[in-house]
Amino acid sequence: MASGREPRVAVVGATGTVGSQIADLIGEREFPCSELILFAAEAGSSDSVESAGQSLSVSRLNSPADLATFDIAFLAVPEIRALEIIEERPG
Repeated sequence: MASGREPRVAVVGATGTVGSQIADLIGEREFPCSELILFAAEAGSSDSVESAGQSLSVSRLNSPADLATFDIAFLAVPEIRALEIIEERPG
């Protein structure tokens, strides 16, 4: 992450219980970020999630490469899926 700018943040698994809570806490606690993007598997990609009183759309995560431009990615997914993403080293 380059100094002097706020990080780009992704939440993977944003439509699940843990992922939606992470997104909500980021907004509620006013975590400094230049952008917050929410991702889910195809099944949840048409949903939206609340964060700091705003409804944010959720995009489909097509591959770990979708995370390459983010400074921070919260992986609220099953361990096996998280390991696949980590092993891919997208960023």
